[in-house]
Amino acid sequence: MRAGALLLILLGWALCARAASLSVQVDHAASPLGAPINLTFNAQGLPLEQLDLQPLARDFDLGPSTSSQSGDQQTLSLKLYPLHTGKIVVPVFRLGTATSRPITLHIIAGSDLVPDVISQLSIEPARLMVRQPGRLMLDICDDGSLLWKRPVLPTGDGLYQRPMGETQTQVMRDGAPCTLHRYVWDIMPTRAGVLSMRLPMLAASKFGTALRFPPPTLQFNAQAAPDWLPLAVPVGRLRVATDPLPARWPLHRPFPWTITVQGGLGADELRHLLMMQLAAHPQLTAYPPVLERLAPASDSAAGFAWRAQIYVRPGRDGLLRLPRLVFPWFDPARGELQAATLPGRDIVVFNPLYRQLELAAALLGAAIAFFLAGWRLRRYARRVLARRRCRQAIRAAPDAVALSRALRACACTPGMPPAPTVGRWWEHLPNKAKTPDLAGRLHLLEAACYGQRTAGLEEFRGGLLRDMGKL
Repeated sequence: MRAGALLLILLGWALCARAASLSVQVDHAASPLGAPINLTFNAQGLPLEQLDLQPLARDFDLGPSTSSQSGDQQTLSLKLYPLHTGKIVVPVFRLGTATSRPITLHIIAGSDLVPDVISQLSIEPARLMVRQPGRLMLDICDDGSLLWKRPVLPTGDGLYQRPMGETQTQVMRDGAPCTLHRYVWDIMPTRAGVLSMRLPMLAASKFGTALRFPPPTLQFNAQAAPDWLPLAVPVGRLRVATDPLPARWPLHRPFPWTITVQGGLGADELRHLLMMQLAAHPQLTAYPPVLERLAPASDSAAGFAWRAQIYVRPGRDGLLRLPRLVFPWFDPARGELQAATLPGRDIVVFNPLYRQLELAAALLGAAIAFFLAGWRLRRYARRVLARRRCRQAIRAAPDAVALSRALRACACTPGMPPAPTVGRWWEHLPNKAKTPDLAGRLHLLEAACYGQRTAGLEEFRGGLLRDMGKL
């Protein structure tokens, strides 16, 4: 009886062993690096969700998976991306009483469909100190047929990182043309020691096929900053510049003093440094400095870029002296403090009221000068017209009496009424015009008017016109 029961138990075990099975298949045994490999598990009477896939992580990056079940038949499809070239063995898997067979894969570097990819990680500068800004650069070189996705740098203890720009250029590498994709990060060590950087798989696509390539790794030793160095002093060079300032500015009107700072200086440290140096200048502290974070001017410029606007409000006219600003920084190469400086500037502050008064005085002076010039021009024009009329009247006089009347009507000065006699007209003449020749002609004219002389009227008229031209 006992022997029969034992036989039944052994028979049940044998049937169960024959019913449970586990097999592993791949879609192709030879594949280029970067292309996916489809690995399929088929289980009969076994729960595939209990299968331990961790042994695959040594040689593959595990992609998405799908599963299906039909009765006691289960299927698990897994997409694998090789981490290196050469021969890779898919290990033996055990699930319950079932065991799979190992599979040997051959991974090559590049093919007709998937190009060979070379990647490299580097930092600038090569040696970094804690709190010193630097640049991390990922270079990927291919034949130009791949579309890349920017990798996400993992966040870890001891390293600040911020993604920056990316470029694509054509270069020569090992004598062959290459499309170089460069991704840049802004980094800053926050603790001393060896820091390891490992990126996730590099994702690309070609004709809609998702590809993944193993990333490069990088280790560097972050040096500790000196114990005596204050936290407010940045490590690494500071670059400071300022926008052009006006040479003259009106009183009580604010204007911005714009300063650009590039380096490892934070916002709070920069604001404190500015306020400490501006505290002795009340005309510069009427408004707090306004800080704006800028994008770096180039991929080689590491650290933070700030635009600080200091609003200057002149409180009195005269000469306003902007102070010299000093921005200290620690030079890790020399191990000593350095400083970036902005020289002081002098600005002439003027009172707009005085300027308006000066402008009004200038306008008034111009108006007076214009009025005087017009008045003198008017007098000159009147004098020219009066002389013209006088000459015309002298020429038209038919006899000595008419000539005397025309001469006495000639005004020696503008607005003077006609003289009653030739003698009175002579008295109003300017001294420079009282010549002996004119006096003799006037004497002859009076004689002719009283009938004492009648000949030579035309000769007398011509001489008189010549004398009139000298007035």
